[in-house]
Amino acid sequence: MSGLYRISAVLLFSVCIMPAHAEIFSEAHKLGAFSGAMRFCENKYETHEGRYKWARLRVAREVSDMSGKDKTKALLASDNARRKGTYLGNRLSRGECEALLKMGEWKRFSR
Repeated sequence: MSGLYRISAVLLFSVCIMPAHAEIFSEAHKLGAFSGAMRFCENKYETHEGRYKWARLRVAREVSDMSGKDKTKALLASDNARRKGTYLGNRLSRGECEALLKMGEWKRFSR
């Protein structure tokens, strides 16, 4: 019975808590993490196109217009993502890097 209880507790935790986990990241944190992820991808997987650098520089423009507190959050998230090679907890493989560039959320930077 104890094993079944543990499995039930884990499933309940996953259903109730995990979706809320995605909501804890502010816009500043997400932008900073994206910028750091693009820097990591640029250094590790970039070819001659410069797509990662272009995306990173577009985000940097938006981060520079933020207030001091939000800018600090963004810069810390950027540094963390670049050093660890992760984006919001996901390891950055070549496929993950390419998927980040294709996310609809970042299409606003293509203008």
